[in-house]
Amino acid sequence: READAAPLSRNQQKRAILYEKQRAHKKQKKEAAKAAKRAAREAGQAAWEALPEEERAARRTEAKAVRQDRMAAAVAAKAAASASASAPGPAVVIDLDFDALMTERERTSLACQLGYCYSANRNAGFSLRLHLSSLHGRMAAQVARVGGSENWPVARHESSYLEAFDRDSLVYLSSESEHVLDALDPTRVYVIGGLVDHNRHKGLTHSRAVAAGIATARLPIAEHVDTEA
Repeated sequence: READAAPLSRNQQKRAILYEKQRAHKKQKKEAAKAAKRAAREAGQAAWEALPEEERAARRTEAKAVRQDRMAAAVAAKAAASASASAPGPAVVIDLDFDALMTERERTSLACQLGYCYSANRNAGFSLRLHLSSLHGRMAAQVARVGGSENWPVARHESSYLEAFDRDSLVYLSSESEHVLDALDPTRVYVIGGLVDHNRHKGLTHSRAVAAGIATARLPIAEHVDTEA
């Protein structure tokens, strides 16, 4: 009962007053934003109604053309992705199932790196079939922010690479693997972990692949690059 409640201390009273002020301020800002949006809509509608009918018709035609161009670009991108996915040669999948382990800045960095991968593969003399797996949620939204990403001719999968491909064809590339990748096999699907973590989760992709029963291999970097120089 209220009569039995202990009185608030001076600090508690200050915090309660501050909380109420902040709440009122947020409510005021929200209402102001709604009012501004409503005013902008009304002004836009008034400006539209003030236009001559010929100008309105021209703007409708222009908007329709823009929509048609966007639809045509989407269809072309889908066709390009389909052609890329069915082309001969090895497939490379970037496993994006690490969203929860990265910060917003790390997800942004990864999305930019995906852009670099697409560009390098497009300009390479021997290009690979690129796939993005587990592309959903915050990572999908981050990739969508990269300019032109909607037109990348890559195959996209919301599901895991384990569901998208035959398990026996998979090879997870990992620096911890005991097996060295000497040559690319066009019948295999090579998986790269899409994780930017500055070594906070070192060995995670390898352990996940081993736990899933997936073959692993490491690139022959030590055999061909002098890392001591």
